[in-house]
Amino acid sequence: AYQDQMGKSRCTDCLAGTYSNSTGSSACHLCSAGYIAVSAASVVCTACQPGSSQGSAGQSACLRCPFGEFQSSSGQTDCGICPGGRTTAGQGSTSSLECLCDDGFFAKTDASECEACPEGMVCELGSSMSNFETDTSAKAAILSADLITYPKLLPGYYSSKEDPLSVYYCVAEDNCPGGDP
Repeated sequence: AYQDQMGKSRCTDCLAGTYSNSTGSSACHLCSAGYIAVSAASVVCTACQPGSSQGSAGQSACLRCPFGEFQSSSGQTDCGICPGGRTTAGQGSTSSLECLCDDGFFAKTDASECEACPEGMVCELGSSMSNFETDTSAKAAILSADLITYPKLLPGYYSSKEDPLSVYYCVAEDNCPGGDP
């Protein structure tokens, strides 16, 4: 609260987005960018949490990082953009590890740029050849099958486990149900 007129006995509450932390103050102060005061009468500003930011001073809310961006630190003015043409599964991501290839794209390695899914394959969000294992039982022991995404064959196409990205059209579609190479 503050008092900006001499002779008054009652203070005025600072508005949301501002604060006053000293007795006898004659003005409120704007919260710095990256910090907020959610309610009126605040005495401190609060840092925006990881997964969010605030680029303007004097605000009462942080903004969640949008799809394709992340922020791992608190008190930040913006979110970082996912590298390599990647996106995120949701808003408010807190790490670059949450950056994935979008539907229709895949990465040959975890560190590589996203590439268009090969013809005859389907690539779900997060598809990466680093998730591909020739031993499916070992793969299943490590993670739930729902969490393992890599390019999979469409019905009517085939490839070998040794060279899964070399995709061929199958003349007899009944022999090529799709799924794992």
